[in-house]
Amino acid sequence: MPNKKTKIHCNSPNTKKHKKRFLYNEFRPHMFLEGKTPNEVYFKRRAANAKPRIETRPLAKQLTPCAAPRTCIAGRAGAKVKVRLEFLEGRRHLPIIKVERI
Repeated sequence: MPNKKTKIHCNSPNTKKHKKRFLYNEFRPHMFLEGKTPNEVYFKRRAANAKPRIETRPLAKQLTPCAAPRTCIAGRAGAKVKVRLEFLEGRRHLPIIKVERI
């Protein structure tokens, strides 16, 4: 798997702290915010955990009790997916996991 790099631009004198703050606010869901990221709350964006989900189990029902929060399935159940692992600016301690339907 190729090592993809997600780029951010920063004019801050302390870039390392800025990158960690960016990862924390943009990609890390928080229990206190009911699974939303701080940026989703601040910018009033729809939370990623509330969007229709990709369901890989072929016999899954539209609304399953084990998935929280309850959301609809995007497309049909039993989807094949591709999981990509990226790192914020190539830094292995700042991972970003992306899942897409194939």
